[in-house]
Amino acid sequence: MEEEVKTNKKKIIIIMAAVIAVAVAAVIIMIVVSITGKPKELTADDHMKNASAFMEDKEYGKAMSAYNMALEENPELLDAYIGISGVYEAENNTQGVKETLAKAIEVINDIDWSDKEVPDTVKDIYYKYADILVAEGDSAAVQSILMSGADIVKGLLDNYSNPDYKVHNDAPVRSGEKTVLFGMYPDKRVEADGLTKSITDAEYDDNGIAEVKGIKYFRTGEDGKYSYYVMNDITWRVVSEDKDKCVLMSEYAIDAVQFNDEYSDIDWNNSSLRNWLNKTFYDIAFNDEQKKNMLSMTTSSSRNPDYGLVSGGGVSDMVSIFSAEECSEGANGFAGDRKAADKDRLCKPTEFASDRGVYTDTDGYCKWWLRTCGVNMALEMFTNTTGVFACDGYYVIGTDIGVRPVITISEGSMVSE
Repeated sequence: MEEEVKTNKKKIIIIMAAVIAVAVAAVIIMIVVSITGKPKELTADDHMKNASAFMEDKEYGKAMSAYNMALEENPELLDAYIGISGVYEAENNTQGVKETLAKAIEVINDIDWSDKEVPDTVKDIYYKYADILVAEGDSAAVQSILMSGADIVKGLLDNYSNPDYKVHNDAPVRSGEKTVLFGMYPDKRVEADGLTKSITDAEYDDNGIAEVKGIKYFRTGEDGKYSYYVMNDITWRVVSEDKDKCVLMSEYAIDAVQFNDEYSDIDWNNSSLRNWLNKTFYDIAFNDEQKKNMLSMTTSSSRNPDYGLVSGGGVSDMVSIFSAEECSEGANGFAGDRKAADKDRLCKPTEFASDRGVYTDTDGYCKWWLRTCGVNMALEMFTNTTGVFACDGYYVIGTDIGVRPVITISEGSMVSE
């Protein structure tokens, strides 16, 4: 009996000790919590460290989540955008990389850098995005995007050194067997996020052109309501050549211009389009050095293939457009029947020409003027969106038909790309 009492006392002592231990632990926890507060939450830096570790282990899904959590903590954390683009690169998702960098550039442009030091990450983001555009062959967009950051990073465009980035050359540049780059004309629209104060405040000449940090811009509009375009190399198709000269037609419709600015009987010789091409376009597209590489052309008269009406001819031009005879049935590389859809006569407008009113079908193809009258002298032939001739013609004052200039250059003036 006495032994049993001793045993129970021991059990009671053990239980009491356990209770005291639990109570003490609870008190300690309460003290710690009262001093430190809630358990520490992960910071943006913590998420970035975790993301780096996940990248090393090639756990790209977890890395993407960590980078996004870092951005939730700090939306201006540019290194997180670099990290996300790295995840997309590892997954061979070029579009994902491009969209991520474009978003990063939007963030960069929204930051007030006046009292902040600009980190190297900013330059890295711009150059990485520019490299993608170079790979896509969009030199105009490269110029525009780097100019949009020129007020943030000094020398951003001047110091861009991608060897595949093509700068403008005064000489005609042979780019492939049937393509020449020569002259400049408004091409890509400068979007609002790329429109810097240096562009809007530049001095524009009588032709609407200004050069800002080595890039030419074209401004159109009035009363302070302007649109801005990057002047880009004109892409020409080689349609014929010999040892002395090379005839070129623009690959794209470069503008929307009426064949004549008044509704009347008119031929090529007296049209306002001829005057515009040989004065306005000629002066905008080519500088004095480039004009030295160009040869004048004597245009022949042209006969409507359905109605037999003959017009124009016997005049010399520096810039012209093709007649119906000059782009059908074997002439200048055009093999198709004039009444059949012909892929060689299909044409798309530049962004500038589209903005100016050139009509396009659902596939993006446009109509373009020919130097041949229609059923009468107040109508002018054109090539429609399927590459078929419209022999009846359209009103000479039409405003939605594109222009594809034709020029002749000296064969010896060209340089290789």
